[in-house]
Amino acid sequence: MMSGSRKTSRRPAFAIERVIGANHLRSGKPCQDEVGVCAVADTVAVAVADGHGTSKHADVGARLAVHVTLAALVRFAEDLGERASNLMEVQKYAEHPLRVQIVREWMARVRAKAGDDETPLLDYGSTILAALATPDFLLVGQLGDGDILLVAEDGTVDVPLPADPAAFADETSSLCLPEAEHLFRVRVLPAPSQETLLLLSTDGYSKSYSTEAAFRKIGPDYLDLVRKDGMCGLNLRGFLEQVTARGAGDDIGLALLYWLPLASRSAADSPIIRSDSTPLIESNRTATEKPVETESDESSQGNVAAKSNSRIVRCFRVVLGRVMRTIKIKKS
Repeated sequence: MMSGSRKTSRRPAFAIERVIGANHLRSGKPCQDEVGVCAVADTVAVAVADGHGTSKHADVGARLAVHVTLAALVRFAEDLGERASNLMEVQKYAEHPLRVQIVREWMARVRAKAGDDETPLLDYGSTILAALATPDFLLVGQLGDGDILLVAEDGTVDVPLPADPAAFADETSSLCLPEAEHLFRVRVLPAPSQETLLLLSTDGYSKSYSTEAAFRKIGPDYLDLVRKDGMCGLNLRGFLEQVTARGAGDDIGLALLYWLPLASRSAADSPIIRSDSTPLIESNRTATEKPVETESDESSQGNVAAKSNSRIVRCFRVVLGRVMRTIKIKKS
């Protein structure tokens, strides 16, 4: 898929956004999608979660999913050390322990939030999509429905992960399932060597298009927009509000990562954040990097401390969850 030899920037630019679905606005429901990003030196982690419409605390479950995933990805990148250049080793460690840690830490955080080890995890059910970009590799992961598109310099669109075999009609895999750690798909790719755009979106985006082929056209469309206006010129909120109003009416969460040729990099293409409710972010709206912490849920499992030019993510204490009975998740 990738051709050409132009060297790209080591750290991709990023933009994220979420909007409440048109149907949720009419019914008075809160937004049940969450998005987040964490940037540390040359590493960027993004996460996008979709709380299940039938879950009582779907918005909380999605927020916890993003918090846990970002912390785990940053910790994973730091722990790899010299192994980061060995993609086979990275794939191995992504399958175990990374995806296991994400699922189990989410379960622990849910139970801590509920204050009850017996609380039904389905009440907080959520999907999760994630990406970790480093100078050595690009890791993508997905549990449940949603879409990850990788757009090459020539506009070719690739889907780096296979479709979720459990996703059918309104059913999807979920973090709340006892087999979630095995359903969590991960793939490690070489770091992009040319201009590349990565999109992660909840299923509210693709459901707003009549066909999969029509939806995938947003990949080269976004690439053209970024080339024309830079990441700072993207009106993501406006785009997504139009999509949900004219489409499926569901919440939409979106994250973009953009590797641009070094010769093209300018201040206008600095990474930016488009969501004020992001759980963990480093915002480059100004010339000086200023990490911001907006974690709102109370938890004794761990925290995230922000400093001016670095971020220290404490490891959340892993609490092994009680095995649930097998269930199917119905999305609305």
